[in-house]
Parts: sequence; C-alpha cells; structure tokens
Amino acid sequence: MKTTIYFFVALASILTIISFTNNEIKSVGAIGDVKYSILAPEKFREENGNGWVLMDDKVPVLGSALNKKHGITEIPDVRGLFIRSLNLTRNDKKNDQFSKENNRQRLVGEYQSDTLKSHNHRYKSSQGHKVSAKGSWSPFAWDPADYVSENYGGLETRPKNIALYTYIKIN
Repeated sequence: MKTTIYFFVALASILTIISFTNNEIKSVGAIGDVKYSILAPEKFREENGNGWVLMDDKVPVLGSALNKKHGITEIPDVRGLFIRSLNLTRNDKKNDQFSKENNRQRLVGEYQSDTLKSHNHRYKSSQGHKVSAKGSWSPFAWDPADYVSENYGGLETRPKNIALYTYIKIN
C-alpha cells in the first residue's frame, strides 16, 4: 500500500515538474474569437498562445484556419473604431438604422461611417428688424430669416472611451 502511494506521489511530482518546464505555448480560444486586452502583442501571446493577431489590415489571413474552415478572407481593421454588435432581426426601437438606410442587413465586419442623428437648434434673434416693406423698425419684431449657430465641438463625435488592443484568433 505504501509503495503504491509513494508511486503516485512521485508520478504527480514528475508530471508537475514537466508541466512547469514545458516551454510550449498553448493556444487559448476558438477560431474567430475576439478579445480586448491591455497587453501588447508580445505579452498577449505569452498569456494566450499563438494564433492570435491584432485586428488590423496588416495580417494576411489566406491559408489560416479562419480562412480554411470558414472562408473568411479579410479581417476588419478595427483600429480607432467603436465595436457595435450586429443587430440582426431586432424589432424594438433600439435597432440599428443601417437596414433602413441601405435596404439590406448589415454584414459582420462591415464598416459604418460616423453620422449625427437629424436634429435642429432653434435660434431666436434679440435684435429689432424691419416690420414692413416701408422700412419701419421695431425692437419687438421677429426676423424670419434663417440663423446658423457657430461651430462647437472637437474634431470628431465620440463618447467617453478607453483604448485597448483588439485581437482575433485565426489559427
């Protein structure tokens, strides 16, 4: 009995040593998985294994498992973009307006440019204006002319955000 226990303790110790000295990086995740990370590519690879690449336009996917198994030939370049979940068959008022604007469903990985929802700003003049064609003037008259407000804001429309690396598993 003691011999059997010593054997299993010795075997467990040997297997533990082998697992900690094995320098082979095991890949984590399924083909097509996407991960956000604060780790730079070298450190990310150490933690997650090979097969993960940044989602940019610099990585050829032809010949990868992603290409061979699923026919995907390009990875979307997500650098500097906000990720929006695909919104197929949603029938409430929270749906993506893409299908109304384009008369078709949006595709996975498809780029959508920025836009502002249609809206207006009322601007009332506080100056007096002509009241009649004869040139009479009143400080209480309303000027029906269109007024445009001055530009306001930065170089882009964006919500508060944080920058992360975005990786996709291709092998």
